[in-house]
Amino acid sequence: MAERTLHPHQLTALKGLSRSLRTGHLRPILVAPTGFGKTEVMAAITKAYRGVDRAVLAVAPRISLIEQTGIASASMASSTLASFRRSITSLMRWLRFR
Repeated sequence: MAERTLHPHQLTALKGLSRSLRTGHLRPILVAPTGFGKTEVMAAITKAYRGVDRAVLAVAPRISLIEQTGIASASMASSTLASFRRSITSLMRWLRFR
């Protein structure tokens, strides 16, 4: 997947999330309207913190949103990705009935 350039409003969100993490907030949340580019911001922050002794949990209502970032496919073998997809699908079904 080609690297994408973030728009100014996305860069502002990314800087805010990064600042929040640096100051000790463990679970920052980005709330923004449809079309804002939250998936792109999530991909950028995940890539920035990958391998920095941090775990990143990205939660999305559809697997396709995670897949479109290229993060899952870049960091998992296809068999692992298939297993991941089944696990997330099962978790989403379970959460729907809670």
